[in-house]
Amino acid sequence: MEKKLFIICCIVFILCVFVIVFSWPEPDEYNDMKETEAENTICDLSSAVLPETLDDDRDICVDTPTREYGEIATYMLWEEDIISRILYPNGEAMHLTHSIEAWIEKIASYYRYEISQWSEGDNPSELTVEYSSYSINDNLVSVRMYGIFDDSSLAHPVDVIATFNTYVNQNEVLQLSDVITADGEQILQNMVAEQAGVKKEDIDGVFLQYWLLTHDGLEITLARGDYLPMSDGTRTFFFPYEELEGMLSIEITKETDADLPETPLDNHIAESISGQKSGEIGGSMLALTFDDGPSAYTDRLLDTLSEYGGHATFFVVGNMIEDRPELLVRMALEGHEIGGHSWSHRDLTKLNKEDIENQIIKTNNKIQEVSDVSVTLMRPPYGACNDRVKNVAADLNVSIINWSVDTLDWKYKNADTVYKSIMREAYDGAIILCHDLHKTTVDAMERVIPDLIDQGYQLVTVSQLMQTKGINMRPGNVYSKAQ
Repeated sequence: MEKKLFIICCIVFILCVFVIVFSWPEPDEYNDMKETEAENTICDLSSAVLPETLDDDRDICVDTPTREYGEIATYMLWEEDIISRILYPNGEAMHLTHSIEAWIEKIASYYRYEISQWSEGDNPSELTVEYSSYSINDNLVSVRMYGIFDDSSLAHPVDVIATFNTYVNQNEVLQLSDVITADGEQILQNMVAEQAGVKKEDIDGVFLQYWLLTHDGLEITLARGDYLPMSDGTRTFFFPYEELEGMLSIEITKETDADLPETPLDNHIAESISGQKSGEIGGSMLALTFDDGPSAYTDRLLDTLSEYGGHATFFVVGNMIEDRPELLVRMALEGHEIGGHSWSHRDLTKLNKEDIENQIIKTNNKIQEVSDVSVTLMRPPYGACNDRVKNVAADLNVSIINWSVDTLDWKYKNADTVYKSIMREAYDGAIILCHDLHKTTVDAMERVIPDLIDQGYQLVTVSQLMQTKGINMRPGNVYSKAQ
């Protein structure tokens, strides 16, 4: 009897092994499954966290930030184990800037430490954070920081969130208790819990920590996995000020449309065009390229290029265009080239095919909408490119442009260093990487541009460079110089 039982157990064991082996996905299939799960999670973040998410026929999972307060500042760190890119507002409320910068240092240090403990991925981790800012009135502003931390060893990206609210003329950021009465805070907590389906016993002292004042109401965000199932993603709940009547302890006056600043096209555009120098293209030439704009400094860069008759190629980030659409119009009118640099500066090699398409298509559509330019070039963030990115670029009929001279302007943020780097490394056929997001880079260009021209270089667009050198660019191919 025992012998028969033993034989039966062995047969069952063998059958189980057989089923597991032949039903287990192949490595590529497993990676695709894992990748798809991760990217679906990112879509949950974009559609849930951001009320200003744009929809179109493709249901693209990308965001368009609102940036009403401050100029764009950057925190960038490119290390072997992690690439960090964080945008944040820098305005007149210095206490707000300091609070945000302290949070950035804390979050960046935290993830640097985390990956040193457990990351086993071959590729560097990615920390990408954007922001939206609101000028509720001339004294009250709010900032939402949002983004992701991603690593190949994670099942899905981690949502990164922070909120800041303050009076410009005060020296510290507001707490929720400064805005809502004690009774009102309890009522608000119950309202959020009811809408989110959170049990009262799961609520703790930081349940309402991510709160944000907007023009029309109060937002409360619950981060992925904190109080809700991971599958629910990060969710934001909106409460109009009318619903909070009797709960607010401050009076919130909103700006009218008449108070909001207009952003007209610059009147000097036509004058700049007529004043440009002209001439045949030939001889020694190179292409200056600028990433991550348009920014507050791009207009001055265009002035310098116009003064000396130089042209450049601008690889713009899609969600930066809405702040300064007039600059893309000016670029196009003055003969510069405009390419895409993704919608939200994600590492495209970490995305699946559909999301790579979304990042490129949304950006190209926005460029064309604003400037009437059909985009044929793209530069992937960080220059990161794999076969999947190349295949998508080929399908979308865009060539991939990297660089042969890296100024490291984002790292040094020193005009003299940028100037010396370019003048030392420039050569015929070079494609030079710069970032018009940084004031120091634009400062350097006021010396670089005339001095390169004095040395006999023509400053041309990437397409002009390639065409003149006899290089026929093909969609999906990667080019870093014209040689």
